[in-house]
Amino acid sequence: HYFIQSNLRMYEELPAKVIVPADFGIENLNSKLHGNITLKLEGYSELLVNSIILSLNSPVFVDLFRKEDSRVLDMREYTPSVVRLFMESLYTGRITIQKHDLRDFSKLASTFKVAWLILKCHDYYMKLLENVGDDDVDDMFLLFEEACSIKIHIGDTVYIEKVLEKIKGSKYKLSEFIERYTNVGYLSFSKAQVDLIVELDPPDYTVFLRIIRKNVSKNQLFDWISRQLLKQLDLVKCMELDLTLYNEVIDLILKKTNDISRQDKTLVNQLHKDATAKLKAKTDPKVKTITRSDTVSFASRALKSLKRMGSKTELKLLPSKYHVFQCYDIMDDLPFDDFLDILSLSSEVKSLFMMLESVDMFGAWEKFTDESLKKVISTIQTRGWTKIPRAFLSSLYWLNECPDKLKWIKECPALCSDTNHTKMISDEITTPKKFLLEKKVHKFIFPRPRTTNCVILPTQCGILVQITPFGKETSEKFKLEVVQDPALYTEHKMHYHRHIVIPERMHFVVEMFNDGQEDGINMEISWARGTPQFSDPGEGLGSKIRWGGWQWGDTHKARLMCYYDNTQ
Repeated sequence: HYFIQSNLRMYEELPAKVIVPADFGIENLNSKLHGNITLKLEGYSELLVNSIILSLNSPVFVDLFRKEDSRVLDMREYTPSVVRLFMESLYTGRITIQKHDLRDFSKLASTFKVAWLILKCHDYYMKLLENVGDDDVDDMFLLFEEACSIKIHIGDTVYIEKVLEKIKGSKYKLSEFIERYTNVGYLSFSKAQVDLIVELDPPDYTVFLRIIRKNVSKNQLFDWISRQLLKQLDLVKCMELDLTLYNEVIDLILKKTNDISRQDKTLVNQLHKDATAKLKAKTDPKVKTITRSDTVSFASRALKSLKRMGSKTELKLLPSKYHVFQCYDIMDDLPFDDFLDILSLSSEVKSLFMMLESVDMFGAWEKFTDESLKKVISTIQTRGWTKIPRAFLSSLYWLNECPDKLKWIKECPALCSDTNHTKMISDEITTPKKFLLEKKVHKFIFPRPRTTNCVILPTQCGILVQITPFGKETSEKFKLEVVQDPALYTEHKMHYHRHIVIPERMHFVVEMFNDGQEDGINMEISWARGTPQFSDPGEGLGSKIRWGGWQWGDTHKARLMCYYDNTQ
């Protein structure tokens, strides 16, 4: 640390004499003599760099070296080859990238605020766009994706406008481009990408109906991307342009899709009902309709009324009919602040785990601000909730898609604590299908409570959790249950401290992961993700299961985990 600070003092005396970009000598990269900072790269590799060279190029590195005690920087979230290219540019003052590296490279330039590199990336992008031909489909897709990424993450619309100009000037119509683009990357789209594509508003607006029809027909599933696309569309406009196609898509989703969930069926019916009512009101002004937005408005008014009551008397918990699971479609359209308020007041949301799982479920982290964090902290204090472990945050899928936000939330001491919970992992690792369909007792070894005089070996203390299997006729009966029967504990050579280790202090998650991986994704299936759907209705034990918005096969593994609140 002293060495880094000494170098920084040297750097502060240099700005008037050194102007970047400059050639500091590529031979000094990864030099044991000059490399006083170690970059940790993905795959256990490392790169030695010099703090002065990095600081001359980037004010972000200056702040990092000034604040961090460590001489190690974690760069594992970036592609190793692109990190090396990025460092080579800082050392040589030249940019040598390939077009397939453009996104990651420009992301590094923007993240570390290397001004001259950002300009170089801009020039490189514009040159690629100028030279791309009508038949260079892959290049056009790449440039469009980069423009979308910049619009979504930075808010700059210049690139997307330039790309659209290029597309409109080509031999392809905008709707044809959208259709071809979605054919390539449909299942990998993010929510923000789907919303942005709809915002393009092509003249042939029914292209979106054709995209939904093709993907629902192909997969026999109403996936979350089709769901988001349908929600964002102006369905009245779709009906006016091609009523036959519109009715075909709605009928396909509701009648010919395998195991569509109740929530999705309710949503589609409501969207169709609202669109039909709006179209009727448009043609007949005398007709007064109550639409989905009116329902959302009602929920918001009820919330405000409840909050006024709470301010005058003691805090009143929101009735369970406004529980996020029961109002799946309504919640998704509420303003984010109202959504957080409902989570903080709902009697069905019993812990900070459940609250943050809900935010993750709706992929709403881009709306999570300083004020949101203050609201969550206030809820922790008001409801008497316990802080959560950082490992739980790392398991939330959509939060991991926002690494800066994940790091920021993890650093909040009012929200996180790694000492409040004991993390227990079941000794059973199985496939998602078996996890759902086989009656199984999962065993959790638990540290012996210090307040007892237990004479049994500590390794034999623990809990047994039984899963009631899922079935087509008994989908609502699928549950996790802490076993109370002493005979079953005797059979498993275990001892349960029933008066100390109680179910109310447990939060279970199901982690899904590929075989061989150590860490999985918390699919938040335990309460907010809805009923699993099988891809093969004939067998009921299809090789793939749609659960938590994803498809899982036999190559995936499922593991039950428990976070136990030990603060009491």
